[in-house]
Amino acid sequence: MALMLVDSNLKIPVVESFEPLHDRFSRSSENGDRVLNTSHYVEVVMWRWIMLLWTLLALYPNPFVLYISAERAWSPPIDTEAVRHLVATLPDDPRAIEAAVNATVVPYAVPWQTHGVPWYFPTPSEVLAQGQSDCQGRAVVLASILQAKGIPTRFVGSFDHLWVDYPGKHANAIENAATAVATQQADGRYQFKWPKLVEWQKSWEIERAYFWDMMPGWRLMVLLGGWVLLALCRSFWRQPSLIICSRLGPAISIYDGDERLVVSGPGAASSTRPGVTPE
Repeated sequence: MALMLVDSNLKIPVVESFEPLHDRFSRSSENGDRVLNTSHYVEVVMWRWIMLLWTLLALYPNPFVLYISAERAWSPPIDTEAVRHLVATLPDDPRAIEAAVNATVVPYAVPWQTHGVPWYFPTPSEVLAQGQSDCQGRAVVLASILQAKGIPTRFVGSFDHLWVDYPGKHANAIENAATAVATQQADGRYQFKWPKLVEWQKSWEIERAYFWDMMPGWRLMVLLGGWVLLALCRSFWRQPSLIICSRLGPAISIYDGDERLVVSGPGAASSTRPGVTPE
C-alpha cells in the first residue's frame, strides 16, 4: 500500500483522472494544470539500482574481489619474504631491478587475463604465482624487492598508472610528477592533487584497452545481454502513478492506494477514482 502526504497549502488542484503517468517529471491535466508524477522517480531509482547490481555481478561474480582490491589499493601490500628468492639474483641498482621486473620477472597482463575481472590489486605472492600482472602487480613486486635490499620506496599513481618512486628514479612520459594524482607520504598516507598534465585522449585509449578491449567475448555478451533484458523488462513495467492533490485549505490529504482520496482537516475536499461513489 502506497501512502503519500500532500500539504494542501501547496495549492495543487484536484485532478479527476487517475490514469498511469510515465513521463519524466509531470503531465498536464485537461485544464492545463501541471500535476505530480510521483511514482516515476521511485521507478527510475529502482531500475538504476537494478542495472548497477547486474553490472556489478556480471563483472564481479564474487563482489568480495572488488572489495579486497580497493582495500589493497589504499594500502598496497609489501611482502619481502615472497621475493626473497629474487633478491640475491638481482643487482643493487634500483633502475636495473625495475628494468628486470618489467622485462622478465613480471610480464605485462591485465586482470581480465590473470583473474577474470576488469580490475584486481594482487599481492606480490599472487603476482609471482601467476607469472604476469599489470602495473599494480609490477609495483608491489618491485617495492618488495627494493625494500628487501634496504632501498626506500613510495607509491605514486596517476589516473591510468601506478609506479614506484625511489632515490635516483628517472621520470618518463607516464611516470612523472606532472601526471601524479596520489603520492604516498612517509607515514603511508596519500597526498592527492589534480595533475598538471592530463592527456585525455591517451587516457581514454589506455582505459579502453585495459577494461573493454581485453574483456572475454562471453563476459561481454553476458553484460550486454543483461542490459538488453532489463531494458525490455522495464518497457513492460507499468506502475500507476499516484496523483495526490487537494483543494485550497489547511488540510493534509492521504491516498490509501485503494479506492478514494481520504482527506482530513477543515476546508479540505475529498475525491475518488472515477466510477467510485464517495461515502
